[in-house]
Amino acid sequence: MRTVFFYSTSPARFSHWVWVLWLAFSLSALGQVSFERLRSFGFEPQLGTSPSAGVIEGSDGALYGTTYAGGAANLGVVYRVAKDGSGYSTLHQFTGADGDGARPISEVMEGSDGALYGTTRDAGLNDNGIVFKVNKDGSGYTVLARFDGAGQGSSPYCGVVEAGDGKLYGVTVMGGSLGYGTLYQLNKGGGGFELLHDFVANGTDGRQPQGRLLLSSDGVLYGTTYYGGGNGGGIVFKIQRDGSGFTLLHSFDAFTDGLFCTTGLVEGTNHLIYGVTSIGGYWNQGILFCLDTNGGSYKMLHEFGASGDGQNPYSGLVRGPDGVLYGTTYTGAGAMNGTIFKINEDGLGYSLVHEFNYTADYEGYRPEGLLCLSGDGFLYGATSYGGLGNIGAVYRVRPDGSGYARRRSFTYSGGDGSYLAARLLPASDGKLYGLAGDGGAHEAGSLFKLNADGSAYTVLHDFSWETDDGSNPYGAVVEGNNGVLYGATGYGGGSNQGTIFKINKDGSDYAVLRRFTGVAGTGAHPSAALLDASDGKLYGRLATGGDGNGSALFRISKDGSDFALLLSFVDNNDGFDSPEPDLLEGLDGALYSTTCYAGPTYDGMVWKVNKDGGGYTVLHSFSETNSDGYYPDGGLLQESDGTLYGTTTFGGAFDRGTVFKLKPDGRGYTILLNFGPDKTNGYWPRGGLLEVSRGVLV
Repeated sequence: MRTVFFYSTSPARFSHWVWVLWLAFSLSALGQVSFERLRSFGFEPQLGTSPSAGVIEGSDGALYGTTYAGGAANLGVVYRVAKDGSGYSTLHQFTGADGDGARPISEVMEGSDGALYGTTRDAGLNDNGIVFKVNKDGSGYTVLARFDGAGQGSSPYCGVVEAGDGKLYGVTVMGGSLGYGTLYQLNKGGGGFELLHDFVANGTDGRQPQGRLLLSSDGVLYGTTYYGGGNGGGIVFKIQRDGSGFTLLHSFDAFTDGLFCTTGLVEGTNHLIYGVTSIGGYWNQGILFCLDTNGGSYKMLHEFGASGDGQNPYSGLVRGPDGVLYGTTYTGAGAMNGTIFKINEDGLGYSLVHEFNYTADYEGYRPEGLLCLSGDGFLYGATSYGGLGNIGAVYRVRPDGSGYARRRSFTYSGGDGSYLAARLLPASDGKLYGLAGDGGAHEAGSLFKLNADGSAYTVLHDFSWETDDGSNPYGAVVEGNNGVLYGATGYGGGSNQGTIFKINKDGSDYAVLRRFTGVAGTGAHPSAALLDASDGKLYGRLATGGDGNGSALFRISKDGSDFALLLSFVDNNDGFDSPEPDLLEGLDGALYSTTCYAGPTYDGMVWKVNKDGGGYTVLHSFSETNSDGYYPDGGLLQESDGTLYGTTTFGGAFDRGTVFKLKPDGRGYTILLNFGPDKTNGYWPRGGLLEVSRGVLV
């Protein structure tokens, strides 16, 4: 929420204006300013972040999955995406409200009726999780069961499986008589919930089952637990679908065996049961094992963790039609970002299919969910990190390791812009233009326009990390006297040091005018809006890259030529630090601005400099110790008589910020308003002032 404040001055007209997307409230003798939200950012159908689960291939050939976070409530979504990465949409956004679920961490399953079934770890009744169904077109979302946290269980970490009788089977990590988890069944239409097993964690039972159940070819359910058994390190068990015949098949022992099995099991072509543990084995980084359906012939087929190998497999195995087993590790191999591996059922032929490396083309990394072996011959999966926004990705790769490609990057904003850190530009065509520092199609920011009533919102340009384009624009976009828009990005541009760009108001003819390299004396990281000055040149501020690699001022022509550093700040006495506030061209043609953390006491300053870089003068140095304001985080305004106006975020009589004025030669410094002592007139102002009517500043 933003507090808007007013201060009345003598009648005058200031040199620039600002528009905001919304105002929260105002406190002024002028009365209440009306509230109007023009637009909420974020494309909801495109939301979703941080998938903890893999994907499945639906009967329609599309991929389906869940994300742990994202969505309108940031509690996760069910999504659909084509195998080429197109057509992403959310089928359901979890809200946690009215018994809805929250935080899904497992794969969905397509039932025999074509609907998708899954679980969420949280929400439902008292935050104990749910079982849900939803059609593949997003319709028919239904909560089938809400766990009660007691006898029914709590926190279903894994999904459900469907048996030939049409019932769904699953486990909960907690709940039951001792709180150690349960195994349950229910009907696909809801109802018929029945507790089949209550884990008690004695020597012949397990504790906290986490992996998806395996329905084997003999119609028996097999599963694993994280703790319990004879050695306390978890077990492999089997149970009949009516709840009878619970049998402990194997107790893990960390010293000679695996430990803490968090994944489900898979049946081989030889009818042996295969699985992995997240730690244990010789390197204590997990193992791959097999055993027969009676618990005999147990064997460790691979111990993860050797040099150049994967480590910590958090997801289960999938079996190819040729009998080869495929899986992922959460960490390990060269970049320690995780791997995809394969191994024959006899334990031979172990090799890495792919080593994840986030720095390589922003691919995903840290896979947690199951792989999906598609009918097109590719392996598909999801990673909890990586992608363009480092919040997860969907990928594909062939079983031989070729053809790896990131198919979808998850986004906080659904491809819309996010994090508006600067004012909007009311352009000559009557529309508003702005820069979003993050978000966009590539999670690197965007440039957008909309009407003054909030309608006709359009993204004109998505910035990108992947090319020599800029990324993460900072400050406002400005309109030149030629009608073209100009702006700066703090990063990107090939060397990741920022850019200066131009673009037409219809989004055409985007061009980078300058790519900063970061070499001292050449500039880097633009940090404020550009100024279109009366001489037809663009002026701006740089966070680094000046002489001595400090902050600097620069000039550039609108065609990208005539770039020059005008002034390099060399220490905090002359404004080295915090170069964010915008520049103001004064009535005398000089450039004016503030620096937040500079001056003799590092409390900020007001300064001016000629457009050729000469005549640099400190007009006022702020000091926290004398009831002065300090940290002037906004730019300046100038009245027709030359008086400069600005704000400080802190300081003043109540240490809640000030509005101040001074002459362009530094004389006559006066605090006009001390924010505080309570919240009735706002506090800690950030950003610059504007004039909303003659003599009224906001």
